[in-house]
Amino acid sequence: MKRILNRHFGIFIYFASLLCGLFVLYQGRSLGLFPMPQPGMDQLSILECAGRLADGSLPSEPYRYSYAYTLFLALLHLVTGGSLIWMRILQLALCSLIPLFLYRSARLLGLGKAAGQAGALCYLFYGPALLISLDFLRAATLGLVFLLFFYFLLLGWRLRSWKYFAAAGGMGALCILGRENFAAVVPVVLLAWLMPRFRKRMGWRAAAGYAAALIVPVLAVMLFNFFRWNSFQPVPGNAGNVFAFYHGAEAVNRISVFAGKLIASIPVQIGNFFSSYELENSLSFYAHRELIVFLRVFLLPFHLLVVLAFAGAWRYRRNGGVRTAFLLIALYAGSLLCFTIFYRFRIPAVPLIALLAGAGISAIGAWWRRRNFRALATVAVLGGGFLWLTSVAPDSRRTFDERAAVARILIDHGRFGEAETYLAKMQNDGYDIRAGALLLAQHLAANGDDAWARVVVERFIGPLPPSAPAGAPAAPTSTRK
Repeated sequence: MKRILNRHFGIFIYFASLLCGLFVLYQGRSLGLFPMPQPGMDQLSILECAGRLADGSLPSEPYRYSYAYTLFLALLHLVTGGSLIWMRILQLALCSLIPLFLYRSARLLGLGKAAGQAGALCYLFYGPALLISLDFLRAATLGLVFLLFFYFLLLGWRLRSWKYFAAAGGMGALCILGRENFAAVVPVVLLAWLMPRFRKRMGWRAAAGYAAALIVPVLAVMLFNFFRWNSFQPVPGNAGNVFAFYHGAEAVNRISVFAGKLIASIPVQIGNFFSSYELENSLSFYAHRELIVFLRVFLLPFHLLVVLAFAGAWRYRRNGGVRTAFLLIALYAGSLLCFTIFYRFRIPAVPLIALLAGAGISAIGAWWRRRNFRALATVAVLGGGFLWLTSVAPDSRRTFDERAAVARILIDHGRFGEAETYLAKMQNDGYDIRAGALLLAQHLAANGDDAWARVVVERFIGPLPPSAPAGAPAAPTSTRK
């Protein structure tokens, strides 16, 4: 069995990822989750534009979302006839390739099967990546493109082929057209040709192929935007719009104001990048995990993934490919410091982080077998300190409205025991949950369980007169928060 699994691990991990995502989608849909995005959400704007593109209509005004991802969704719209469920499934099927290519990348790096398998499983068990693969946000598909960018670089180096470097350049162009901050990441590869050893092995033809495939698509889009919208950017007018959103209008016009705000925000954003907390702005991982029972299986926290990646990068620091992956991750993280680092911004780098994390798990296993207690102690002390510094209790930062919405869905779908426990936890955290408790009691009474309804009211609201209906409100008590 082990031999069969090792021989066909790529196929196994692909279908494992796909089936897990499908089951999360199934459970979510049974609760009314993954609906059509609400008005005002970026997902709705992108979907509407994708639908118009599928019908042959270009935007009539500057479109400030990723061209590449919108075209991808337009293709899915054409294939599925606009069915949101099938669009989600096809996107999931594509993103399920990530652990497969992660495994192959580890093999190309010479890290061995065990490291590749561990890295692929690390990615699979990082829940936010699985969840976002089902939503109409570009993060997961960008993670695949960024990983393929690295994978083709490895193939080009291993096979001494300029064609794979050209393919890597094409993936780099898609990265930039997917999110503009990649312009600070993927062009850096060209600096490798300044090293004589690299230049001797690959030659200038590979550099030319890489540069052409990287620059030409991005330049074509920028020229289109310039002649149509008078904006020489990958997304017309987006830079000023984004900087104004994060730093204020004054920061766009005054470089000193922008520099001051940027410098002041850097420590906070570094903390956001490494934090265990999945900071959301449109898709709450914690709310979905509380509602979708199967999603609770995928419990690997981000900061532990980072610790393992640091261990892998240190152990294999003499491996040029590992150093390249670490540099790409660092450059990507640095390119985000101008903005609030929501968890979906971290997702594109997670495949490479998981790749190094797999190397870290392999290294820890090797140190244990060799009784290298000095290395193990170093990882334990430094890693433990890092985990302590970056750990955040999720409920300490979540909003009342988000948690109240979870309680409401639990009640509406008859999960009364879970709802009562959830309301008790919210009450212990200092929230006024009387409205939710009354709703729960009313549902219990309507379900014929008057005794339980009375218990809920008296537990969370106050004593009821013996003659009062079970779902009636009690006398008001003091509120908190």
